[in-house]
Amino acid sequence: MRLGTYVVGHDRERLAAVLAGLRRVWGDSLPAQTLVGVAPPALPEMLCEVDAVAVRPVPAAQGPAFEAAPDAPAGPR
Repeated sequence: MRLGTYVVGHDRERLAAVLAGLRRVWGDSLPAQTLVGVAPPALPEMLCEVDAVAVRPVPAAQGPAFEAAPDAPAGPR
């Protein structure tokens, strides 16, 4: 899991609010995160945006999530 958090006019107070929200969801096991200060977006009421990327492992019994096409060049596996 990785989070990208984009905050308008970020400062210590807004950082504290972001961290409080993250701790409510994740507890003490926070995911990797990048916090970026940004210019105000088109709508003034939008003060932050969160971009999340997660990977769900495939159970071993199901095999690989993707199979190479039969005519695909050989490469590392």
